[in-house]
Amino acid sequence: MKPLFQFDMRALHAALDHERRARGLTWDQLAAEINTPFEHTPSIPISVGTLRTMTAKRSVTGGVVLQVLRWLGRTPESFLVGRDQGARAQ
Repeated sequence: MKPLFQFDMRALHAALDHERRARGLTWDQLAAEINTPFEHTPSIPISVGTLRTMTAKRSVTGGVVLQVLRWLGRTPESFLVGRDQGARAQ
């Protein structure tokens, strides 16, 4: 069965880059801002390279996606595409 929704990683990356530019941040500064709230947790810091190349990777961990979403102030649902408009929640 084909999933009703697909997460749009390109749209997430585009939103991240747009907000980074709007705030006048370098990629290094962006990574620092995203990682700061997690400094005193067992969370692994996100590298600058991961943020820059999210769309070129085969996969990105859920932790990276969730931290980026938190920084953007967005929900995962805001990046879903392919919704079958005729489908009803069950």
